[in-house]
Amino acid sequence: MVSATSALSECVRTNVAFFDDLKSNASTLATAVSQSCLSELDNLATLYIYHLPNSQALDDGQKNSIVSAFQDGKADRVPHYVLAWRSLVNRGWDKQNQPTEKELPDSLFPKGI
Repeated sequence: MVSATSALSECVRTNVAFFDDLKSNASTLATAVSQSCLSELDNLATLYIYHLPNSQALDDGQKNSIVSAFQDGKADRVPHYVLAWRSLVNRGWDKQNQPTEKELPDSLFPKGI
């Protein structure tokens, strides 16, 4: 789970720097970044389901509901990365340099997920 969460955060970090033209609004950028990281998000959701107690008892509808909840939640989680990125750039960060975990920490999901 930790590696899947880190992979998603890395995807977001990479794509925030790549897509940001520093002109588009943060919501538009967050949507583009979220769409670019759907496979990482789906992987995390799949692993989350796998690690649930009695996950084998879940039917496909229940599993799809969990995956949908992860996908719906991206709209609430990615904008803070965008705003943190913009703050970093405004403080002098070279936009050509991709931020590391130090500058934009893995905080999309709680560490216990």
